[in-house]
Amino acid sequence: MGILFGVLGIGVVLGAMSYGGEVRLYIDLPSVAYVFGGTIFFSCAYQSPGSIAAALKTAFGRGPLSDQDARVHIGVLSSVRIIASASGVLGSLIGMISMLANMDDPKSIGPAMAVALLTLFYAVIIAELFIGPLISRLRNRATAAVDPAHPPVKVTAVTLAAIPVSILAFFVMLSSF
Repeated sequence: MGILFGVLGIGVVLGAMSYGGEVRLYIDLPSVAYVFGGTIFFSCAYQSPGSIAAALKTAFGRGPLSDQDARVHIGVLSSVRIIASASGVLGSLIGMISMLANMDDPKSIGPAMAVALLTLFYAVIIAELFIGPLISRLRNRATAAVDPAHPPVKVTAVTLAAIPVSILAFFVMLSSF
């Protein structure tokens, strides 16, 4: 049942994307490399690939989970979530720098802005639509509350950076005309 709703969710996102134009407009290889590559490599540098694989396998599993196991896997996935958010912000900053460095060439502003915005888009998908629900799933499967001293982070760096970066990108684009 979860797979059905996951497919429906993807369909809604793709439908919304196609409503604004072709879906291919949302695919940018530099942005994909910044976010997905950064998330994978930095996560593997921080956590072992085996612990990431075990956390993902456990998160997709079923049944009760001991508090200790839940705590370990939540810690691993929380670090992946933060790294995904940071990769999106980093890619956005790279896009903004590229955009500001090429203000004299209006044709280069659009692609640089696309990198700036799409990296945030991809980071939100990874951190908030994929990893965040897996962390919640682990918390729900734990037999007791998981570390009340460290509640889940509600606002990520991507959320905080997306609004000012988007506003700045809009005004930079306006000033280029």
